[in-house]
Amino acid sequence: HHIYQDNYYNSVSTSEILLKNKTRVCGTIRENHGLPNQLKLKSKNLQRGEMTFLQKGEVILLIWKDKRLVCMVATIHDASIAPTGKEDRRTGHQNTKPTCTLEYNEYVKGVNRSDQYLANLKI
Repeated sequence: HHIYQDNYYNSVSTSEILLKNKTRVCGTIRENHGLPNQLKLKSKNLQRGEMTFLQKGEVILLIWKDKRLVCMVATIHDASIAPTGKEDRRTGHQNTKPTCTLEYNEYVKGVNRSDQYLANLKI
């Protein structure tokens, strides 16, 4: 099974437990949920579009800089980069993102949208 989850539920230890039980995970992760200081330090000087990662066994921790830092944990993906299909308006270059970020966005799109709608309901 594959689980895509947001940063509220994700941690390195959760990913390792799920992996032992043959369930792969991908999702955002909060900096205080198990990101090593080494990775945090490496991410301080990232420019937009750059990334850094660490791997422990099959668990990958990745930080990618877009408008802000995006922290990911995955046991489904590697640290590969893929084209988004869009061009940067300023440079004309093809935009790229980590594969785990692209797939995460694809699979949680509907959940995030329904959460937005529910947050706007006045009951």
